[in-house]
Parts: sequence; structure tokens; C-alpha cells
Amino acid sequence: MAEATDYLENKIAEHITGKTTFGAVTAFVGLATAAATPESGTVTEVTDAGAYARKALSGLMGTSANGVIANTSAVTFTTASAAWPGPLTHAFLCDSGTHGGGNILAVTVLDDQTKTVGNGDTFEFAIGDLTFTVT
Repeated sequence: MAEATDYLENKIAEHITGKTTFGAVTAFVGLATAAATPESGTVTEVTDAGAYARKALSGLMGTSANGVIANTSAVTFTTASAAWPGPLTHAFLCDSGTHGGGNILAVTVLDDQTKTVGNGDTFEFAIGDLTFTVT
């Protein structure tokens, strides 16, 4: 799914060389209408109006095999109470559930870049549709 950001790559390098400790984080997935470059970690996140909120991934992901991990449960966002700006083009992994907060860890282009979420719609990643690959 995603390309790791420079932030994440640097934290991994520092961790494995003993410079810093980079422990487990609570990961969240968010949605964006644009991304500058995946490695920069700069995205245009959906506004936090219309009940949009990042979704915690705790308990929704399977076990990693060969550097790949995928969701084993549906990842379902809150039903929109108003239309979200769109179309949605990117999903991102971050270490904060706060809109606009935290560090972006990875960014990916959505398969369906024409996805719009209207009032009453629910955005969802079906089982196996949200995958991360570490190479």
C-alpha cells in the first residue's frame, strides 16, 4: 500500500543502530485529497467537518509475513454527517488520532481516486484492502 515517509525511515535507522528507541505506536489511518510527495509526509487531510476522523488500526491488522501486513477486519470510518471534500486520493498512516496532528508514517494513492463521500456515506477498507509493505 504505502511508501514510508522520511520521518519513519529515519526513526527505523536510528532505532536499529541504537541511537534512539522507537517503540510501538498506536497507528491511525487517515484520508486525504492530495499529497505533496509520499516521502515528505505532507498531505491535504480531509477537513474534520462532517464527522470525519482518523481511524485507529488497533486490533484490525493481521500478522506480518514477508514484510506485508493487511487488515483482517474491515476498517470503517464514521458515517459522514455532511459531504467530505474530495475526491479522496490518498490514505496515510500516522501516529496520532488528532486531526492534523502527529507524524505521518506512510502515504499511498487510493486505487479509486474518484471516491467521494457524501452526507450519510460510510468510507470503508474491506478485509485485505489496507496493506502495508516494508521492503
